[in-house]
Amino acid sequence: MDINNLSNLAVTPLLIDAALIVINRWGSEVQFEQLPGPVIVWEQTPFKIFLTTPKTMAPGMLNNFSIEIWFREKEVFSVCWTSHDLKDFASIFMIRGPWVPDLVKMAGRCSKAGLTANYAGLSHQNS
Repeated sequence: MDINNLSNLAVTPLLIDAALIVINRWGSEVQFEQLPGPVIVWEQTPFKIFLTTPKTMAPGMLNNFSIEIWFREKEVFSVCWTSHDLKDFASIFMIRGPWVPDLVKMAGRCSKAGLTANYAGLSHQNS
């Protein structure tokens, strides 16, 4: 499968999987002053990946999950969803570029080490 030929909607679950695999392997919780709960962050030049979960937000706020991916200091991907099974995307933002295959390759190396796209109770399987 050539990921460059997939639509944004079709590639979104693959990128979520890749980001979760990388976060699962190398991410760490970071507390930002403006948020009541931790954000899971992984940073290695030229990437930064941020994962928020319902425990990031204050009680009574939206219980959304989100992933933001930054590449070379520019936001290139963000997605929000509301369910634990990674569907029902509320919003998707994507700028295609060399970061897409780079992230997928990085996640593939983690997968070969036995890691899966599972973090904080989130898991996703492509069909």
